[in-house]
Amino acid sequence: MSAPNSPHDLLPLLDRLSHRGLRWLWRSRLRDAVNDCARPAILILLAGALFVLTLALSHAWLGTYLPRFWLLVALTFCLPVVFVGMRVMAALRDHPTREEALAIYDERLGLKDRLRTADAFLRQAEPTPFVQAAVADALPSAIRAEEKELYWSWGAMPLGSRAFWGPLLAVLCLLGASFLPSPEASDLAGRAPDEVPGVAPVA
Repeated sequence: MSAPNSPHDLLPLLDRLSHRGLRWLWRSRLRDAVNDCARPAILILLAGALFVLTLALSHAWLGTYLPRFWLLVALTFCLPVVFVGMRVMAALRDHPTREEALAIYDERLGLKDRLRTADAFLRQAEPTPFVQAAVADALPSAIRAEEKELYWSWGAMPLGSRAFWGPLLAVLCLLGASFLPSPEASDLAGRAPDEVPGVAPVA
């Protein structure tokens, strides 16, 4: 395919650049949404695990009602996942525009809004000589932009070591809750063998 060399080639170039810019914006918004809600999600996980541990301690010491343990564990891990999912969907609900996608290249390459301006001018029904000159001026910039790759990465998690210690502490709380004895077991352990139903006394 021959290199673009006329203003008529600019629109297909801008189409390709906008598609690449849109993909970059989608991924960036996803990354930012996950990073923004990571800290609250870990706090929700910890709060859920501590709540389960409190229920288990209350059940062991006071004999209060304790729902099925597997259900409590499932809810503890599901709540932060649902929270992250809702925040991500809310962040991605606002679709990036073609103008925003081209603005990425304008800003990264220092093009002084050439691509956005030319894209707007190309959609005019009757281009003036000034518009034609602006479009011709934007063509080399668009060619240079297509040769550049937009750098993108997940980057470092803002939580640091808390991203590891938070879930680990939650798991330890749940493990501790699972090993607490039930009131029935404690009561049976403190009774003599002849007082336990179904257990014959040793002669």
